[in-house]
Amino acid sequence: MTDLKNNKIRPFFHIKNFKDGVSDAILSKNMIPDGRSSEYKEGYDFGMFLIKNRPNSLSSDN
Repeated sequence: MTDLKNNKIRPFFHIKNFKDGVSDAILSKNMIPDGRSSEYKEGYDFGMFLIKNRPNSLSSDN
């Protein structure tokens, strides 16, 4: 039988690690690789991608 309780809790930590990576990339621009998961590294890479590909102008002139 599958342990549904553990399967419901586990995705939360994956998302949290991903969000931690994105926030480190955008806010501090420093990656803290020690003891981090692959989700953290993916989030960090995604955050750096967002920074590199942001629009030049954030004005509301459309």
